[in-house]
Amino acid sequence: MEKWEQDLAELTPRAVVLREWLDPLPVRGTRAKGPLMLEEAGQPKAGKTCQKKLVHQFFRRAPVSMQVNALPEGPEELLGYREEPRYTYQKLLYSLKQVFEGPLSTYYHLDVLDRGPVDAAAWFYCHEGHGVISAEERDVVTAFVLSPRILSDLDGCVIVICDPKVSLAREATVALSAKPGRYMNEEMLGRLNRAYRTVYGLVKDRVPTLLLDTTDEGPKESTVRVIRHIVECGERRMAREKLDPSGS
Repeated sequence: MEKWEQDLAELTPRAVVLREWLDPLPVRGTRAKGPLMLEEAGQPKAGKTCQKKLVHQFFRRAPVSMQVNALPEGPEELLGYREEPRYTYQKLLYSLKQVFEGPLSTYYHLDVLDRGPVDAAAWFYCHEGHGVISAEERDVVTAFVLSPRILSDLDGCVIVICDPKVSLAREATVALSAKPGRYMNEEMLGRLNRAYRTVYGLVKDRVPTLLLDTTDEGPKESTVRVIRHIVECGERRMAREKLDPSGS
């Protein structure tokens, strides 16, 4: 049995305990006040989409059997010309709606937000570095985006990054054109990589955050690391709420 398989076997019963505590119907005594909420952020072609599918598969299938709310990312929902920085503001507003509505759910055990406020903060840092916005605008917006009021509903965050050259090599395996894209070019990916690392430094002490570098790691190994992070975030919240049911 490989290491990732051993880890998965160890995490499965812990995830089952979490699901029982998170059950929307209070059939097992004290239960959670709402679903776990996790944000998945990260640069393009770092492996986030593949890893996200495997994470959802683990939590949805027996014996864990959670109801998982896989919230679509802003780019899948927003229409119109993607002019920056307006487009990043649109994505931010869309994600904030998901953050504030998520805790109200009485059906799901786990909400997974694809590109939320943490991701938006990284893009504002990237835009400032590219001259799209001023440093003053970046500081004002990110101070709001990363404020306790916004982050308090997140139980955890995963930031997925990768060496830009590896990202481009992954893109080349499926792309129909070798021409660099607006975002899929080494310079832009390098700026995003640095921006995500900067934002990780800002949020890691405010919300439990995993910085996942997939440069030298396969999808199964990185997925198990994300699953472990989600389980540990859930266990921390379960212990906290059992000690203080009022949530104060």
